[in-house]
Amino acid sequence: QQGYAGKVMEWNDMCRGASHWIQGADQAAQQIGLKPVMSGLKTEDEGLYTVQHSYWLKVMQDALAKEGGKV
Repeated sequence: QQGYAGKVMEWNDMCRGASHWIQGADQAAQQIGLKPVMSGLKTEDEGLYTVQHSYWLKVMQDALAKEGGKV
């Protein structure tokens, strides 16, 4: 967090850019037929990563369930 002068928080809470996240496709995505879960004005906005993390969690839980592990 030093790069963004984030001295108060011990870790990144992934909310940078939250004020302009767009659920679904933004105008640019619509123009080329993409159907994303979430869009944002800036690619560096970390909220877009929450979709990747949610997907990763689901994939890992599904793998555990297939192997008979606890979820």
